[in-house]
Amino acid sequence: MKKVFSLLLIIIFLISCSENNEEEISKTPKLLTKITTTEVSLNNGVPQTLVSTTDIIYDTDNKLVQSAYNEHNGSFIETSKFIYSNNKLTQRENYNTNNELIGKTTYEYNGENIIKRSSYGNGGTTLSKENSYTYNSNNQLIKNVEVGYFGSQPQTYTRKYEYLPNSQVKVTNTSNNNYFVVTFDNKKRPEAEIPYLMPILKLEAESTLPNNPTKWEDFLNGQLNHSNTITNEYDSENFLVKRITNNGANSSYTREYTYNK
Repeated sequence: MKKVFSLLLIIIFLISCSENNEEEISKTPKLLTKITTTEVSLNNGVPQTLVSTTDIIYDTDNKLVQSAYNEHNGSFIETSKFIYSNNKLTQRENYNTNNELIGKTTYEYNGENIIKRSSYGNGGTTLSKENSYTYNSNNQLIKNVEVGYFGSQPQTYTRKYEYLPNSQVKVTNTSNNNYFVVTFDNKKRPEAEIPYLMPILKLEAESTLPNNPTKWEDFLNGQLNHSNTITNEYDSENFLVKRITNNGANSSYTREYTYNK
């Protein structure tokens, strides 16, 4: 009888452990862990292939804490570390292969939106660029004022964002009224499950909507100047696993996305 009772306890324990493990797995979000970029182009008529990778690391709370970028098989290597305050990403620090700080970016918020981004070079000591952001009532970015401090005098550029039908975003350079239009699909971005990252992502032209771009059209003096077609491939959960951007007959970019599950 004791043997039967002991056996039942072991079975119950194993079932309980199995259920707990399954529960933990279901709670863990689907996180991006690696990006592999392959560039194919013609160099004096000879095909050339360059591969770059980004490895992404999280803490136990699934927050992004570090990314390691290896460009063109080691020609340039940089590590980024991410710092948080009150569950907001407030600083990104960039380090070279000797673990020396080479630059940093700070973020200031108003509620959930970033209203200012400041970029520093020269070991993180010299201000090189400032961006100020304005949003509409839907928390969509509508204006980006950028001030660059690279020359003897600050240079200011302003971009305005207009949200068009059919998941399109028009971005206009107000200094010359030239613009580009990005078309998005309705599928999940690779970074969709990373906590606290979306305020950063939607500042970029290709990330203004929480989906993936399928076309980029560049207009000069009101006329279409250049167009890139983007082909996206997804897994069974509608997460992006591959993005192919064709820049004409002579070059293409392929990005492959790897997840933790």
